[in-house]
Amino acid sequence: MANIAYVTTDFGTVITLDTKISLASATSQSIEIQYPDGTTASWSASVVDTTKVRYTTQSGDWNQSGNYVFQAKIAFSGVPAAYHGVARNVLIKALFATGLSV
Repeated sequence: MANIAYVTTDFGTVITLDTKISLASATSQSIEIQYPDGTTASWSASVVDTTKVRYTTQSGDWNQSGNYVFQAKIAFSGVPAAYHGVARNVLIKALFATGLSV
């Protein structure tokens, strides 16, 4: 994501994570988030292109500046543990933060 900057007031950003596995039989899917302060949340996601999960950010989702970590979480019927995809990091800066270059 070089040369892309997000700020805390942004919304409508589409987050897509490729799990690299077929989600055709998934019973639930979400994107798990770790906020910069270490707290966590779960955003309900939709399946796209068979292997990907997608979520569009809403107003207030970027409520802290700093490093966010995203990870897909997929549940399958009959499988006792959920599948977790590779974690991805995104830096969110405060509006008018110094050093913000786009």
